[in-house]
Amino acid sequence: MYLTHHRFFHDLKHTMILYDDATTLHKRGFLPCRPGFAENTHGKIILSCRWPGRPPPLFRRIPATTLVRGAYVAYRHQTVLGLTRHRGRPDFPYTWVLVDKNPPVENVTVWQRNAGNGSWFPLRFSVANTGIDHSTPDGSWPIFMRLKTGCMKGQTPTGIHYDDPGVHWINYFHGNIAVHGYKRAAYGFPQSAGCVELPLASARAIFRLVHDGTIVTVVGHWQTPPRTHSSLANLVRRLGNRS
Repeated sequence: MYLTHHRFFHDLKHTMILYDDATTLHKRGFLPCRPGFAENTHGKIILSCRWPGRPPPLFRRIPATTLVRGAYVAYRHQTVLGLTRHRGRPDFPYTWVLVDKNPPVENVTVWQRNAGNGSWFPLRFSVANTGIDHSTPDGSWPIFMRLKTGCMKGQTPTGIHYDDPGVHWINYFHGNIAVHGYKRAAYGFPQSAGCVELPLASARAIFRLVHDGTIVTVVGHWQTPPRTHSSLANLVRRLGNRS
């Protein structure tokens, strides 16, 4: 019983600390939602977020702790590191990146929140490639490092080592997994070693819309769509022209 109570108060203390941090980030404008408390299915008190307006349904599923982490990354990058222009207030609108792995075409949408009325709208759409063998995991993470150009090294899910210098418009969000530009003959289906690849023009545009702390959410499960190769290619081509 003592251990149960001890764990309860330990978790509650951690939640209260997180709540205090979230409240500070909210007051400074880095966390647009209002922090609060909720009880999960196990009876544990957890942090919650109450959003003004109507965020996209998938955005509402992001854990409050992830949103706070992203807000802190943005705050640290813009304020603590002295990169802000507005003396402790956000320099940029609040954005969110949704990576959809569902067929018929993998894609990325950048959403932006209107600070005035709390509404959300899609700002940029692009076809994309994710990782082969389901190597791009589902989940939500904040962007923590960005590079206009960099060298990416690693190993593919099939065990092949790669060393790609000169990769453009890199946004790391989960370990060595990033949203970045990469030239391919076609887009819209799994081809990468785990990253989210975009056409170069789209990658450049999206790089300018997102920032350190922007949350990237990956959803879906790729299965070969029930359509002919030629019709799939035509669909990818049409969507590519919109990106």
